Amino acid sequence: MVRPALQLYSVRASELQRPALLSRVRDAGYEGVEFASPPTADPDALAAELADAGLEPVGIHLRVTDLSGQLSDLIDTCHRLGCDTVVIAHVSPSHFRTRSRVRRLATYVEDGATRLAEAGISLHYHNQCFEFQRVETPALVDTAADVFNPTPLPQPGGQSRTGPLATGRRMAGTASERLLDTVTSLPTADEFGETGFAYFLDRTDAVRIEPDIGNVRAAGFEPATVLDATADRATLVHVKDKLVTAPGPDPQATAAPIGSGDVDVEAAIELAATADAEWVVLENDDPPDPSAPIFNGADAFEAAGV
Repeated sequence: MVRPALQLYSVRASELQRPALLSRVRDAGYEGVEFASPPTADPDALAAELADAGLEPVGIHLRVTDLSGQLSDLIDTCHRLGCDTVVIAHVSPSHFRTRSRVRRLATYVEDGATRLAEAGISLHYHNQCFEFQRVETPALVDTAADVFNPTPLPQPGGQSRTGPLATGRRMAGTASERLLDTVTSLPTADEFGETGFAYFLDRTDAVRIEPDIGNVRAAGFEPATVLDATADRATLVHVKDKLVTAPGPDPQATAAPIGSGDVDVEAAIELAATADAEWVVLENDDPPDPSAPIFNGADAFEAAGV
């Protein structure tokens, strides 16, 4: 059965001490929490505080570059915290401008997912809006992207290419990337299958997905379409609200308190339950006064009939 969790970014401005804040989160009807970044607190102490509050750690958001190196610190934190899920929260939109860039990103995160799986940790990818741009790019542009490597990522295991040739490629790639991103806008996809996100799903297997329903809605796609495409890979479903005036891969949209925007939160919870997700992670992206009550996750689940 799907359960409610809170993305702790929602309460980042709170002045409460962490144990009191976690108790407040539990009192608001949540059973788990998701971290907005790897916690800097002692993992053992944090695990004890979560247990005292009756909360489970459901995931930790990462930067994509956190997958470089040997991952030993990240793995140690996860094991001591009792968290078996990490999530790439955001990448540069440049990674989804051409098919070759998507392929390169997919290869990189697949390597990270494989290495983390050996330690019993699953890697998820959390979407923004730009992944829903169309990636049917001219062959010449795609070939140039392969040649110049315009969005360099750290090499698996933290190894980086060095030397004059590698440096020259990175410089040329940066210049070509800036030119491409300056003279072209994010192309709109008419069908989900045309999007960079669909292509990314096709090019990955070990990587799981944390669909962000608010971003899906802002990108102009139906949450049901995306959840159907990711159903066997989405144990976490992220729900936040937005006021959307012009949907698309680069939308005109602003964050809104849960229940006050254009996202049907109850329907999103119902869809997550139908897709056999384990957790719905609710978030107020632009929270109100930090002293205001936390949006009640239990009430949202009850309203959804879950």
